[in-house]
Amino acid sequence: MNKELEKKVSRLQSDFESAKKSWRTLKSQVVPDAPDLESLENPQIFKSFEFLPDEQRGVIENQQKLTQLYLTFKSNFSELQEQVAVAPQALSEKESEFVIKILDEMILVLRRQLNEFNQTKSVFETSWQFYNARLQDFAILRSSTTQNSNSSSFADLDSIVEVSATQTETENLPIGSVVLLKKRTVDIPIMIIASSKISENESKKEYSAVIYPAGYTEGSHIFSFDYKDIDKVLFRGYKG
Repeated sequence: MNKELEKKVSRLQSDFESAKKSWRTLKSQVVPDAPDLESLENPQIFKSFEFLPDEQRGVIENQQKLTQLYLTFKSNFSELQEQVAVAPQALSEKESEFVIKILDEMILVLRRQLNEFNQTKSVFETSWQFYNARLQDFAILRSSTTQNSNSSSFADLDSIVEVSATQTETENLPIGSVVLLKKRTVDIPIMIIASSKISENESKKEYSAVIYPAGYTEGSHIFSFDYKDIDKVLFRGYKG
């Protein structure tokens, strides 16, 4: 077998070992159950989390696809190794070129399969992190709502500033400001992190915010709203 082909097989062997290590880790990742929103005392408050069961299914499907891709790759790589092992060392030039061409094509197929495996691995890791971050947001919201659905988590702060949002309709709230919304789809304070839309799935809004005090973590739900949607300003961020 020619030297170039040997190098390709050797590199593929190394990448295969890396893929095997990743797969063993990721196949054992536990995907937490999605909460049953219908069983909650006030499911309307948690409306922004209604797609958690779908997100959970998506994560599990990615995990299953990862396993299927790995097992297919493993099987085909074993076949390549067998072909390389039985390839006659003493062939005519024409026969040698034919064998090398077949093996080279097998390697190209395996490379494509490995690329798909790595892409799915990336999708799974991202979706798993996003789903877990969303569950954390949900847990914080549920805990705050259970403790006291009518009070804010700012109750212990000496610097509470409660201002009706209707007093100044054109006020530009700085980043770091903490507010309560009128519709109360979320019944705890949220903190403004941007004065423009972040999520491309929503129509353009003046502000974007995350649950307080959790703040922003990868995969956190982003709330988009306008100033007119604010019920109370609990705290104004720094305005230089």
